[in-house]
Amino acid sequence: MKKIFSLYVLVVVLLTGCGASESKLETVTYGMDSTNGVTLNMEIKYDKDKHVQETITKNTYNYKEMGMNKEQVKEYIEKASTMYKNMSGVTDTIEYGNEEAKETLKIIVKDVSKESLPVLYSINANDDGTVSLDTLTKNFEASGFKKINNKE
Repeated sequence: MKKIFSLYVLVVVLLTGCGASESKLETVTYGMDSTNGVTLNMEIKYDKDKHVQETITKNTYNYKEMGMNKEQVKEYIEKASTMYKNMSGVTDTIEYGNEEAKETLKIIVKDVSKESLPVLYSINANDDGTVSLDTLTKNFEASGFKKINNKE
């Protein structure tokens, strides 16, 4: 009985610890309408302190609207994405269809070096290596992005 109680206490402690370490993230999405055949949407996940934890960018490239064929767009995307191909914390997937290409760029901020963050977001990290939601969204809005929604 004592072993069962000890096991029960261990499970409760582990479950409580796991739940406490995972804080609830909030999400806001920004987008930019098609400009020359490229549509951009970025989902930003942030913590209660408004530090960006993760971003998922979904880009759609319409070949016809870009005035390019599939191979030209492929070359364009691959050239543009070379800067973060081997960056830690960044995954980039691209699907090339008959009429458009879809790119998904996922960035986990804590896994990216502080020096690489300005390359990805065009802003400097805070002294502690975090990215401020307010600074990032102000930068996006100045670049023409519009807030699409805010999920809580």
